[in-house]
Amino acid sequence: MPDGTKTWGTQISGTLRVNALLYAGDLGLICESLEVLTECVRRLETKTRQWGLTINAGKTKLMTTNCDAEYARLEIGVDSLERVDKFVCLGSMVQTKTPAPRKHKEG
Repeated sequence: MPDGTKTWGTQISGTLRVNALLYAGDLGLICESLEVLTECVRRLETKTRQWGLTINAGKTKLMTTNCDAEYARLEIGVDSLERVDKFVCLGSMVQTKTPAPRKHKEG
């Protein structure tokens, strides 16, 4: 944020902020900066270890929509996460770029 405070999640309506999407065994973290995302991942790693669980870095992906984070890297343990530009969440495609409109054939 401009005033230097950390913002957890993304504002979606009024004052409602969402910082995670949960479905079955999947978790999507939503953050406004790589700094906040890194902190969220570190906290998640700490909690999962306390419960005797681990995060599978091979199945964990990183997607950014912020131009400033184009070359961002994130690691879990010693493993760098694979960067993706799209994924499917609950049957909907989430992607970093808006697809070009399809040309409609007339006639």
